[in-house]
Amino acid sequence: MKKVCVVAALSALMVSGGAVAPFAQEASVLVKTELPQQGEMPDLVTAFGTLGPAVDGGMTLSVQHEGRVLELSVMAGQQVHKGDKLVTFGASAAVASSYEQALNALKLARSQKLHADQLLSQQLATRDQVAQADKAVLDAQTALDALQKQGAAQPVEVLTAPFDGVVTTRSTDIGALIASTGGPTDVALFTVADQRRLRVYVRVPQNYSALVAKGMAAELTVPEYAGQTFKAVVVGGANAVGAQSGAELVELQLDNADGKIKSGDYAQVTFHLTSAANTTRIPATASKPAPPSLSA
Repeated sequence: MKKVCVVAALSALMVSGGAVAPFAQEASVLVKTELPQQGEMPDLVTAFGTLGPAVDGGMTLSVQHEGRVLELSVMAGQQVHKGDKLVTFGASAAVASSYEQALNALKLARSQKLHADQLLSQQLATRDQVAQADKAVLDAQTALDALQKQGAAQPVEVLTAPFDGVVTTRSTDIGALIASTGGPTDVALFTVADQRRLRVYVRVPQNYSALVAKGMAAELTVPEYAGQTFKAVVVGGANAVGAQSGAELVELQLDNADGKIKSGDYAQVTFHLTSAANTTRIPATASKPAPPSLSA
C-alpha cells in the first residue's frame, strides 16, 4: 500500500510539471604555485644633511689684537677673489704701547746680557748671573714674537680673501671696536666659502651601511629646486656605527661650479642600493591584505 502511494505521488509531480532542483556546483579557482627565489633586490634609502664647503673650502677671518674697524670693502653674499681687500683694521693705542714696551724690554735685556758677559770675562760676575741674563733675553724675545704674531707690529692691518669664494657672513661695521684676545673664542669678522665644491654628511642605517661604498653616486635634492636632482658622490665614511643613532656617518661631495646650490642648504640624499644576492624574493601576488577583522 505504501509503495503504491509513493509511486502515485511521483507520478502526480511529473504530471503537474514539477522538477527536482539540481545539486549546486562548487566554484573552482586556478592556483599557480611558485617557489621563493634567491637573488638581488633594489632598494631606496633616504637620508638628510646640511651642505657645506668641501675640505679647505671655508675659512673664518678675525684679528688677533684689539683695535677698530677703519674701512669695510665687502658685504655678505659678495663674490671675492683671492687677495681682495675685505677690511682695514687699526690697532688700539694699548696694543701699540704694549708692542713698544716689548721692544724696549728686549733692548734692555740684550744690553744687560752684554754687560754680564763683560763682567764674567773680568771675573767680576758668576756664570749663574750670565745664565739669568740669557734667560731674560729669551723671555723678552718670546714676548715680542707673540705680539708680532698677533699683528701688533702693524698699526694698520688689512685682511684679504684667502681664496676665490663668497663672503657668507660679516659680523662687523665701520667704527666697531674689536676686543680681541688672540684666542679661539674671538668673534670672526668674516666667513669666506668656496662653493664650487660642496659636501654633506648623512647617516646611513646600519643594515644598509655595507652597501654604501666610496665612489658610489647618489641623488641630492634641495627645497628651492623642487623636482630637480643633483649628483653627489660618496667620498668616505666613518667605518663605525654610532651608539645612539645606529647608523654610519657618510660624506658625499658634489660639483657646484655654477654656484647654484648654497652652502648651508638642507638637502635630501637618496641612495639606489641593491641588496645581497642571497635575499629571498617572494612574488607580490603571493601576499594578500588581511581582512579588517583580522588586522585589527
